[in-house]
Amino acid sequence: MQSRQVRESVRVGLASIEQSLATQAGPLVRRTVAAKLLGMSVQGLDRHVAKGTIPTEPIAEGSTRTAIPTADLIDLAYEQALGATTLADAIAAARERRWRELEFSNACNLISDLIAMKRAAGRPQDLIDIERIEREASRYE
Repeated sequence: MQSRQVRESVRVGLASIEQSLATQAGPLVRRTVAAKLLGMSVQGLDRHVAKGTIPTEPIAEGSTRTAIPTADLIDLAYEQALGATTLADAIAAARERRWRELEFSNACNLISDLIAMKRAAGRPQDLIDIERIEREASRYE
C-alpha cells in the first residue's frame, strides 16, 4: 500500500468529526446504518463481516443480533475520507494505522519504563541518561 500525505489540518478536522460521531452514535452502529455510511449494501457489508474483515458485537448480552463497533466503523469511514478507493483498501489502511498507533504507544510505554528504572537506580550516569532521553522525547511532542 502506498503512503499517503495528508495535510495536518485535514487530519485534525477528521479527528474532530470522528470524536463527535463516536459520542453521538454510542458504542455500536446498526449494520444498515454502517452500510449506508460506507456506501455499500447491507449484503456487501455482511460479506465482509462473514470474512472477519469487519468486526461485529452482540447488541446486548446473550443476543444473537449484532452491530458494528462504532470505533471500527469510524476507522473505515476515516480511511475512505482520506482517499481509500475501495473498502478493502480502507480496511487495510485502518489496520495499518491501528498497528502504527499501537507500536507508538508501546514505544512510549517502554521509554517510560526505562526512565522509571533509571530513576530507581539513581546512579549518576542514569540521571544523565534520563535528561538526554527526556530532551530527545520532547522533540516529538
